[in-house]
Amino acid sequence: MRKFRTLGRDEGGFTFIELMVGGVIIGILAGVAIPIYLDYGAEAVDATAKVDARNAVTAIEGYFAENLTYPASGVRSDGTITFETADLAPVTMKLTAGNAVGYALADGGDGYLLCAQSTSGGATYEFFSKQGGGVAVSAAADLDACLTQPNP
Repeated sequence: MRKFRTLGRDEGGFTFIELMVGGVIIGILAGVAIPIYLDYGAEAVDATAKVDARNAVTAIEGYFAENLTYPASGVRSDGTITFETADLAPVTMKLTAGNAVGYALADGGDGYLLCAQSTSGGATYEFFSKQGGGVAVSAAADLDACLTQPNP
């Protein structure tokens, strides 16, 4: 019996307080990490709209290279946008599911405004062909507001 008592006292282990402190630390780390992880999903969805805008710019510039004119309109339908001008072959582009892309020809036909919005509605992106540069986050709240802003 004496050997059994000695054996029990020599074995190391964690006390209840030590286990509770470890649980609190894990809880704090999870509380910090989970919200950051959830934001990555929204950012990824918004990034698809930016990719669609870049692809649409490439399609429009390809249209211009072939026809020496920008498309007169960009017709949106379910999951696609078609850039077209009378008497010329249209160019249709498939969009990421749920994203929307809008197009407006500038006065004089020498440029265009392109806007894209993600499925989450979290971000709207714009591209002004006359200004060059890249696709940027728009100050407009949504796709329609983006397309009605002045086209420099």
